Amino acid sequence: EEGPNVDVVGNVSDPEVIAQIPLTEARVAILALDTDGATVVAVTVLRQHSPDLPIIASATVPDNVAHIQRAGADFAVSVSQVAGQLLAHHVLDETVSLQPRIKLTRVDAGRLDGKHPLSERIRERTGCTVVAVEREGDVIMSFPPSFRLTSDDGLYICGTADAIQRYKEVFPPAWI
Repeated sequence: EEGPNVDVVGNVSDPEVIAQIPLTEARVAILALDTDGATVVAVTVLRQHSPDLPIIASATVPDNVAHIQRAGADFAVSVSQVAGQLLAHHVLDETVSLQPRIKLTRVDAGRLDGKHPLSERIRERTGCTVVAVEREGDVIMSFPPSFRLTSDDGLYICGTADAIQRYKEVFPPAWI
Protein backbone atom coordinates (compact mmCIF):
# COMPACT_ATOMS: atom_id res chain seq x y z
CA GLU A 1 0.00 0.00 0.00
CA GLU A 2 1.36 3.40 -0.92
CA GLY A 3 2.46 5.70 1.88
CA PRO A 4 5.16 8.19 2.93
CA ASN A 5 7.69 5.49 3.91
CA VAL A 6 6.97 3.09 1.04
CA ASP A 7 9.48 3.12 -1.80
CA VAL A 8 7.90 0.69 -4.27
CA VAL A 9 4.42 -0.82 -4.59
CA GLY A 10 3.72 -3.71 -6.93
CA ASN A 11 4.00 -7.41 -7.61
CA VAL A 12 7.53 -8.54 -6.73
CA SER A 13 7.40 -11.20 -9.45
CA ASP A 14 7.00 -8.47 -12.09
CA PRO A 15 10.45 -7.62 -13.59
CA GLU A 16 9.42 -3.96 -14.00
CA VAL A 17 8.65 -3.72 -10.29
CA ILE A 18 11.95 -5.38 -9.36
CA ALA A 19 13.77 -2.87 -11.59
CA GLN A 20 12.29 -0.02 -9.49
CA ILE A 21 13.60 -1.41 -6.20
CA PRO A 22 16.97 0.09 -5.19
CA LEU A 23 18.31 -3.27 -3.99
CA THR A 24 21.94 -2.14 -3.97
CA GLU A 25 21.03 0.64 -1.51
CA ALA A 26 18.73 -1.46 0.69
CA ARG A 27 19.94 -2.43 4.17
CA VAL A 28 17.19 -5.01 4.63
CA ALA A 29 13.98 -6.25 3.02
CA ILE A 30 11.05 -6.67 5.38
CA LEU A 31 8.14 -8.64 3.98
CA ALA A 32 4.68 -8.59 5.55
CA LEU A 33 2.43 -9.89 2.78
CA ASP A 34 -1.17 -11.10 2.70
CA THR A 35 -0.38 -14.76 2.11
CA ASP A 36 2.53 -17.04 2.90
CA GLY A 37 2.59 -18.17 -0.73
CA ALA A 38 3.18 -14.59 -1.83
CA THR A 39 5.92 -14.32 0.79
CA VAL A 40 7.70 -17.42 -0.54
CA VAL A 41 7.57 -15.99 -4.09
CA ALA A 42 8.81 -12.58 -2.92
CA VAL A 43 11.67 -14.12 -0.92
CA THR A 44 12.71 -16.29 -3.87
CA VAL A 45 12.69 -13.38 -6.32
CA LEU A 46 14.52 -11.01 -3.95
CA ARG A 47 17.14 -13.65 -3.14
CA GLN A 48 17.78 -14.22 -6.87
CA HIS A 49 18.26 -10.49 -7.49
CA SER A 50 20.19 -9.69 -4.31
CA PRO A 51 21.93 -12.72 -2.75
CA ASP A 52 23.40 -10.77 0.19
CA LEU A 53 20.35 -8.66 1.13
CA PRO A 54 19.05 -9.58 4.61
CA ILE A 55 15.42 -10.66 4.27
CA ILE A 56 13.03 -10.69 7.22
CA ALA A 57 9.55 -12.07 6.58
CA SER A 58 6.36 -12.63 8.48
CA ALA A 59 4.30 -15.79 8.18
CA THR A 60 0.57 -16.00 8.64
CA VAL A 61 0.62 -19.72 9.43
CA PRO A 62 3.29 -20.82 11.93
CA ASP A 63 3.97 -24.05 10.02
CA ASN A 64 5.03 -21.99 6.98
CA VAL A 65 7.98 -20.34 8.74
CA ALA A 66 10.30 -23.17 7.64
CA HIS A 67 9.08 -22.91 4.01
CA ILE A 68 9.82 -19.19 3.97
CA GLN A 69 13.30 -19.76 5.42
CA ARG A 70 14.02 -22.47 2.85
CA ALA A 71 13.00 -20.02 0.12
CA GLY A 72 15.86 -17.79 1.30
CA ALA A 73 14.63 -15.59 4.15
CA ASP A 74 17.29 -14.93 6.77
CA PHE A 75 14.63 -14.76 9.43
CA ALA A 76 10.94 -15.64 9.34
CA VAL A 77 8.52 -15.33 12.20
CA SER A 78 4.87 -16.05 12.73
CA VAL A 79 3.27 -12.81 13.84
CA SER A 80 0.50 -14.73 15.62
CA GLN A 81 3.10 -16.71 17.60
CA VAL A 82 5.01 -13.57 18.58
CA ALA A 83 1.78 -11.87 19.63
CA GLY A 84 0.83 -14.94 21.65
CA GLN A 85 4.23 -15.08 23.30
CA LEU A 86 4.08 -11.38 24.20
CA LEU A 87 0.59 -11.85 25.63
CA ALA A 88 1.69 -14.89 27.64
CA HIS A 89 4.68 -12.96 28.95
CA HIS A 90 2.46 -10.10 30.13
CA VAL A 91 -0.19 -12.35 31.64
CA LEU A 92 2.03 -15.08 33.10
CA ASP A 93 5.21 -13.02 33.51
CA GLU A 94 7.26 -15.80 31.93
CA THR A 95 8.78 -16.53 28.55
CA VAL A 96 6.83 -19.04 26.49
CA SER A 97 8.02 -20.51 23.20
CA LEU A 98 5.83 -22.39 20.75
CA GLN A 99 8.88 -23.41 18.72
CA PRO A 100 11.46 -25.31 20.76
CA ARG A 101 14.43 -23.99 18.75
CA ILE A 102 13.31 -20.35 18.65
CA LYS A 103 12.86 -18.41 21.86
CA LEU A 104 11.42 -14.99 22.62
CA THR A 105 12.83 -13.22 25.65
CA ARG A 106 12.83 -9.75 27.16
CA VAL A 107 16.10 -7.95 27.86
CA ASP A 108 16.79 -4.47 29.18
CA ALA A 109 17.92 -1.88 26.64
CA GLY A 110 20.78 -0.92 28.95
CA ARG A 111 23.77 0.14 26.87
CA LEU A 112 21.60 0.61 23.77
CA ASP A 113 20.20 3.77 25.38
CA GLY A 114 19.88 6.52 22.76
CA LYS A 115 20.25 4.15 19.79
CA HIS A 116 17.80 2.92 17.17
CA PRO A 117 16.94 -0.79 17.72
CA LEU A 118 18.31 -1.68 14.28
CA SER A 119 21.38 0.56 14.25
CA GLU A 120 23.65 -1.81 16.16
CA ARG A 121 23.23 -4.67 13.63
CA ILE A 122 21.97 -6.95 16.39
CA ARG A 123 20.83 -9.64 13.94
CA GLU A 124 24.17 -9.75 12.12
CA ARG A 125 26.21 -9.70 15.32
CA THR A 126 24.20 -12.13 17.44
CA GLY A 127 21.61 -13.97 15.36
CA CYS A 128 18.78 -12.38 17.37
CA THR A 129 16.09 -10.16 15.97
CA VAL A 130 14.42 -7.32 17.89
CA VAL A 131 10.70 -7.92 17.42
CA ALA A 132 9.30 -5.37 19.85
CA VAL A 133 10.18 -2.73 22.43
CA GLU A 134 8.27 -2.32 25.68
CA ARG A 135 8.09 1.27 26.86
CA GLU A 136 6.01 2.39 29.84
CA GLY A 137 3.65 -0.56 29.45
CA ASP A 138 3.21 -0.15 25.68
CA VAL A 139 4.57 -2.71 23.22
CA ILE A 140 6.01 -1.05 20.10
CA MET A 141 6.61 -3.17 17.01
CA SER A 142 7.37 -0.46 14.45
CA PHE A 143 10.53 1.63 14.68
CA PRO A 144 10.55 4.81 12.56
CA PRO A 145 14.01 6.26 11.79
CA SER A 146 13.64 8.82 14.60
CA PHE A 147 12.92 6.13 17.24
CA ARG A 148 15.53 5.90 20.00
CA LEU A 149 15.75 3.47 22.89
CA THR A 150 15.82 4.65 26.48
CA SER A 151 17.59 2.87 29.33
CA ASP A 152 14.18 1.96 30.82
CA ASP A 153 12.98 0.19 27.63
CA GLY A 154 12.72 -3.57 27.38
CA LEU A 155 13.60 -5.29 24.12
CA TYR A 156 11.87 -8.47 23.01
CA ILE A 157 14.44 -10.45 21.09
CA CYS A 158 13.84 -13.65 19.18
CA GLY A 159 16.45 -16.27 18.35
CA THR A 160 17.92 -19.63 19.23
CA ALA A 161 19.26 -20.25 22.72
CA ASP A 162 22.81 -19.81 21.37
CA ALA A 163 21.87 -16.53 19.66
CA ILE A 164 20.30 -15.18 22.84
CA GLN A 165 23.45 -16.11 24.76
CA ARG A 166 25.56 -14.25 22.14
CA TYR A 167 23.25 -11.23 22.51
CA LYS A 168 23.87 -11.20 26.25
CA GLU A 169 27.63 -11.36 25.66
CA VAL A 170 27.70 -8.66 22.96
CA PHE A 171 25.16 -6.40 24.69
CA PRO A 172 25.60 -7.02 28.44
CA PRO A 173 23.33 -5.16 30.87
CA ALA A 174 24.43 -1.61 31.70
CA TRP A 175 25.00 -2.53 35.35
CA ILE A 176 27.84 -4.97 34.57
